Amino acid sequence: GPIPKFSVIIVNYNAGDWLAQSVASVAAQTTTDFECFIVDNGSTDNSFTSLPELDERFTLLPQGENTGFAKGNNIAARQAKGEWLALLNPDAFAQTDWLEKLENVSVNYPEATMIGSTQYMALEAEVFDGLGDEYHVFGLAWRAGFGHPAESVSDRECFGPCGAGAVYHRETFLRLGGFDETFFCYHEDVDIAFRMRLDGGLCVQSAKAKIDRSEERRVGKECRSRWS
Repeated sequence: GPIPKFSVIIVNYNAGDWLAQSVASVAAQTTTDFECFIVDNGSTDNSFTSLPELDERFTLLPQGENTGFAKGNNIAARQAKGEWLALLNPDAFAQTDWLEKLENVSVNYPEATMIGSTQYMALEAEVFDGLGDEYHVFGLAWRAGFGHPAESVSDRECFGPCGAGAVYHRETFLRLGGFDETFFCYHEDVDIAFRMRLDGGLCVQSAKAKIDRSEERRVGKECRSRWS
């Protein structure tokens, strides 16, 4: 069939009711030019098994074990056919025109190989969750805008996108080896952004491509399960 513009990837690990909400936000997109992969890292909370029936754009990839955020995304990325990989956390909900606004950015900034979504706190619409990743010369990385009052923002360049709503040019992502799986989770997005920038690409942080992120963070749980 025709190559979709976007391959949306959701990596789930015990995300509870949020997973169904996240998937529903993808199904409700104003554009239908996408495929979506839902990777499940051996969830034990029924979040994956209780998903409603989905149309043919959605592919379920149960792993049976916790492969981590980095590897889970890589597994789906290798099966994806879209021009762009659009990552969405299972605790993040895309606004209905998310993919449409991302496509506008890809057209307006042809030099971009990465696009970041503007993240809002789901329960506090007036508070930013993130405006992309920033990186300091001393090796410190942080999420720009986290917890700051939401003010009007415009498209701008940033170091790299935050993985919760990161968009990567698929061929470039794969050519550079995808996420470094030794990171498991945390900072794999900073690492791939570094390699994409060294490759000559840049990241545009989209003001209008928006996702809402649930307050409670589940990432800590995801990482602890590896070390415990």
